[in-house]
Amino acid sequence: NAQLKRFDPCECRFVPVPCFGGTGSGPRQLKNSHGIAVCAGNLFVCDTGNHRLSVFALRGFVLRRFWQPPSAAYQGPNPPLANPWEPFDLAFDRLGRGYVTDAANGCIHRFTPAGQWEKWFPGFGQATWIAIDCRDRIYVIVAGPQAQVVQLDADGNRVAIDSLPGELTALFPRNSISVDAEGLLHLGAFCAD
Repeated sequence: NAQLKRFDPCECRFVPVPCFGGTGSGPRQLKNSHGIAVCAGNLFVCDTGNHRLSVFALRGFVLRRFWQPPSAAYQGPNPPLANPWEPFDLAFDRLGRGYVTDAANGCIHRFTPAGQWEKWFPGFGQATWIAIDCRDRIYVIVAGPQAQVVQLDADGNRVAIDSLPGELTALFPRNSISVDAEGLLHLGAFCAD
């Protein structure tokens, strides 16, 4: 339904955020959205179909701004970006820098905590999901016939993964929400009595 929902522990269910949603290109509408993240009191939504990354204040869900690469990234004889960007997912490091996957251009963008585009890391094909562990190591899933996980450092350099997926779990913050093997959230413990 192209809605943003938040978990209400009093009602023990997800409820739609008012004045938000629906399919479209309006400031509070979504089209083919994917990843979301929370950092520094803001909610970030990868609004892939609208070619934008929307930033909302967590308090009141007020639209603060859109993050995007600068127009210079599309200019020149060999511009870094050949296609309109399609932000798919994002993650933040301990310095508050945002890393955003862009499958349309086969790259990852890095933004400052204030939302200024810093650089891009090319050569990642169809980069989709992204996560950052407690040591600021970045993990990206590159889609394809054989999807793969690629690890890189904060400057976009590929690093060999020397651990099995089960061993990597300990490197990420512990999740306070119980998630089963099918990816279903179990939120009953958060419901008010």
